[in-house]
Amino acid sequence: MTALDTRPAAAEQPSEEGAERTGLVDADLHISTINGMKDIYPYMPLAWRRRFELKNAGTQYNPLPLKFKHPTDNAIRPDSAEYPGAVPASSPEFVKKDYLDRFKIDFGIATSLEAAAFASAMASPDEANVLSAAFNDYFCEHWCEYDTRYRYAMCVGPMDPEAAAAEIRRRGTHPGVAAVYLAQQNVLLGNRLHYPIYEAAQELDLPILLHLAGTEGAHIGAMMPAGGVPESFSERRAGYFQYAMANVNSLAFSQVFVKFPRLRFAFIEMGFSWLLSTLWRLDATWKATRIETPWLTELPSETLKRHVRFGTQPVEEPANPKDFYTLLQMLATDWLMFTTDYPHWDGDEPETVFKRLDPYNVKKIMRANGEWMFRLS
Repeated sequence: MTALDTRPAAAEQPSEEGAERTGLVDADLHISTINGMKDIYPYMPLAWRRRFELKNAGTQYNPLPLKFKHPTDNAIRPDSAEYPGAVPASSPEFVKKDYLDRFKIDFGIATSLEAAAFASAMASPDEANVLSAAFNDYFCEHWCEYDTRYRYAMCVGPMDPEAAAAEIRRRGTHPGVAAVYLAQQNVLLGNRLHYPIYEAAQELDLPILLHLAGTEGAHIGAMMPAGGVPESFSERRAGYFQYAMANVNSLAFSQVFVKFPRLRFAFIEMGFSWLLSTLWRLDATWKATRIETPWLTELPSETLKRHVRFGTQPVEEPANPKDFYTLLQMLATDWLMFTTDYPHWDGDEPETVFKRLDPYNVKKIMRANGEWMFRLS
């Protein structure tokens, strides 16, 4: 299996030295508050705190309707809690032992689904601005400053792009911030509505991270899947890739990478087996309709491979395992970053994946590609 012979414009390609380092970069760690919104009250203006208190908004969030809840209510592993009854993945000390130390993680890219749910669809634009800033301050203080292996994907929403850009410039200077978690609404990434956010992220060398927030298909304004709204957890989970596919198409034909040539995008927990055929179709479409996108001077696949990467979890599991490695050989490992999805029920542990892949490509997936994507220094 050979690597793609490309050099990204957005950042330096992972070096041979970087690929030989032993620690892992995990692009998908989920962390939580202990007491829901109550924990972030000290990080917001008093008037806003009082407003949320009057709304009785201080409990744990739950963005999912009944039909989308895990069939056995075990979407998050209970053993990731510090003690029985505690909120899973809410203790940086416990997660350090259970995750960073156990899996030999050098950098865990942490996201808050709580923050993203409010930023995408569960709050008004003004509320979302205040909540995002408070969540960002809380996690930087309680997690990034507890252990530098925790690297936070700071959350912003799309409803107020100028305010989101200001928040990136404010909190994005923290050394523990490694990415911008953009909580999406039903507007694709190629839309110029996002340009202020992209400009601020590029200024600070922060990639844009995309991860479902739980609001998709469940709240007005949130992203919707193709064709209509699913009717069950299983149907919804099997279709996660649709959100990535639609946004990759949007980026491929947009002017985003013309306007922001150093910007990078990470698609997390949306699969990757669909990517190869999508790249083929993008290239074929561009060749047939070039007049519509005169700003594109190369194949869409060539542009995307300089700017976009995908998380591996949940790793595909075909009936014949050889088919999986055939896919990797066709796609090339440059596109992929290792993700555990800790502490979710379907997470991938490092020792259980890519067993038949050669050591060089394993190290690319498990570390080097993540080093290339995220701001870790």
